Amino acid sequence: MYQPDGIATFTFNGVEYIASADEGDARDWRGFSEEERVGATSYILHSGAFPDASVLKQAANLGRLTVSSATGDTDRDGGFDQIHLFGARSLSFWMKDGTLKWDSAEAIERAIALFDPNGTPPTAAQIGTQAGLGNDCRSDNTGPEPEHASIATIGHAMYAFVGLERANAVAVFRIGDTDGDGLPDATMQGVLAPPGHRAPEVFVTIPVSSPAGGQPLLIVRFEVSNDTAVYALSQNFTLQILHSSDHEAGLQATTRMPLWASLQERFKQDYANIIILAPGDLWIPWPFYVAEAHPSLEGALERFYTRLLQTPVDLPSGAQTSGRVTMAAMNAVGVTAASFGNHEFDLGTNPIEGIIHPTRRYPGALLPISPPIWTSRPTRRPSADTSPRQ
Repeated sequence: MYQPDGIATFTFNGVEYIASADEGDARDWRGFSEEERVGATSYILHSGAFPDASVLKQAANLGRLTVSSATGDTDRDGGFDQIHLFGARSLSFWMKDGTLKWDSAEAIERAIALFDPNGTPPTAAQIGTQAGLGNDCRSDNTGPEPEHASIATIGHAMYAFVGLERANAVAVFRIGDTDGDGLPDATMQGVLAPPGHRAPEVFVTIPVSSPAGGQPLLIVRFEVSNDTAVYALSQNFTLQILHSSDHEAGLQATTRMPLWASLQERFKQDYANIIILAPGDLWIPWPFYVAEAHPSLEGALERFYTRLLQTPVDLPSGAQTSGRVTMAAMNAVGVTAASFGNHEFDLGTNPIEGIIHPTRRYPGALLPISPPIWTSRPTRRPSADTSPRQ
């Protein structure tokens, strides 16, 4: 059961979503309590749904897990067909109609466990510090308890902050679209665990446009330590440079070009700041270049650019296509910049102009191309002293 404690809203690709911190909580009142351990004799697992029930009920497996005894017996025969936990221990994204679109699953607990792979409970001095994050005494009962969620934009990226009440930390997620389906997901970036602060309860983000100015702020109120922490949020600038060359190195390039393009698109999801470079010898007058002149490619280029640019492109009849197919591939991938080598000049400068120069009916190169830099190299004369040296 997700049972979110705190929620926040954000807009992604023009659609509004709800982010929830899925803490979980049981009804434990005077005269009624639904908390139960899987290993309890009164909590009977249906043999049809759980043929290995005796193994699951062992303390080393699910025996100590706290679950609900009020739900899960779907056919009301006295045996539980489903095990219902309190809280998903995760960050989730929902549509406004309640449809779940993404969930962080076990990412938070895995990140916390990395601080102490042995699951050793923290000492009194470690509680509220990074060294105490590996506390495993909560894994049987709502885990780190994601308590609150807040969204902030830092630079050009959107982040979700999730308070972890029992882990005394704040988890940081970067919101994006890593699988390219147009829907939001998130990648965990790490945790904030300031020494001495315990049980983050509620927090708020203040954008740059506020009177605070400068950097956006994250203000966290801690319940147990009864204090407040203020974080200045800044995004480290990371530039990813993708480089590829010798696109016509062999006949396999005809089938590997889509793979090359797919890799470029995947790598773009890792960082917001990226440049794609192509070195010299963008095309070479050999079989590929000659094959690009086939008349059937004229229509293919028109359809390609019409789709890429979202506007009709009508190449002149009999237009040059040699080299333009290679340029179309670089335009499609979104090459940031390219440079000339020497082979582009093998057939003179007129074909080059036809490949990169835009006209009313041909878009040309959608990227800057740097000409080669010619340098003269001085001739070195041999030394007059030719005697052997030690």
